[in-house]
Amino acid sequence: MGSQISTEGDVYSYGIILLEMLTGRHPTNEIFTDGFTLRMYVNASLSQIKDILDPRLIPEMTEQPSNHTLQLHEHKTGIMDICALQLLKLGLECSEESPKDRPLIHDVYSEVMSIKEAFFATSI
Repeated sequence: MGSQISTEGDVYSYGIILLEMLTGRHPTNEIFTDGFTLRMYVNASLSQIKDILDPRLIPEMTEQPSNHTLQLHEHKTGIMDICALQLLKLGLECSEESPKDRPLIHDVYSEVMSIKEAFFATSI
């Protein structure tokens, strides 16, 4: 019953959790039927990430925008889009069906740290 625990399984789980956090959808969501999965949903929508990102992750304008405020908001939104896209792609890589096609956990860690550093270095 079951199989051996492996780091490849941990990487897969991490990938699914990334996809869940970024989309706000669980793999058991009612839209995922007849073989359609969270991975397929994300993979098919990478070119329109604003359509699949959890709306709670998208920065909102809290005041009447001035030119400067609007530019700042667009800058932050652009950075968020780039980082979210990188994280979505990482989630897809981590959750590849075949364990041999998944990245090693230390490579996943390095990629996440790189995305984090880029986010904080370029955000204002």
